[in-house]
Amino acid sequence: TAVHPPKRRRRWPFVVAPIAVAAAVLLGIAAQPAPKGEAIAKDRIEIPLGRRALAVLEPGASVRWSGDDVVQSQGDVFYRVEPGARFTVHTPAGDVEVKGTCFSVKVREMNKRDVKVGLTSAALSALAFVAVYEGQVAGSHASERVELTAGQSAQAGHDGVKRTNGDSAREIDLAVATAESGGDDDPQ
Repeated sequence: TAVHPPKRRRRWPFVVAPIAVAAAVLLGIAAQPAPKGEAIAKDRIEIPLGRRALAVLEPGASVRWSGDDVVQSQGDVFYRVEPGARFTVHTPAGDVEVKGTCFSVKVREMNKRDVKVGLTSAALSALAFVAVYEGQVAGSHASERVELTAGQSAQAGHDGVKRTNGDSAREIDLAVATAESGGDDDPQ
């Protein structure tokens, strides 16, 4: 009688199967389209923007998003963005790029007397104010770029993007009030 060695159990199905399942799940997640949407707030509303961002729109705010790209055409919006890839808010006056932070963006049309004759572009007839509460953001307009950290604020408009001084929340509210009034106390 011949003695045969014991049969070895094949273990490769137990190793390969879980890897195949994990790959299928990852491919399924990667194949999902980016979340898209649009909202115009009549009242204060909270909207999830994909998996890592939340926006709180104040009445009159308007946003449109596709994945991590948001277009905010008007109004006041507070954003909370979890760390990760680039997240950008585009406004008529400039862009705000973040990686993970809390910040607000306020978009205001400029007072007509502040727009010089011949400037008709929407990008030149709006101001955007950014206040950073946590983390870091970059504000940009054309080729200018300003890095902001918690407690800082900036303004973007036809004259570029510039850092403002002082407490960001108070500073941004003062700048918005100044822009809405036309910059002085003369009624028109």
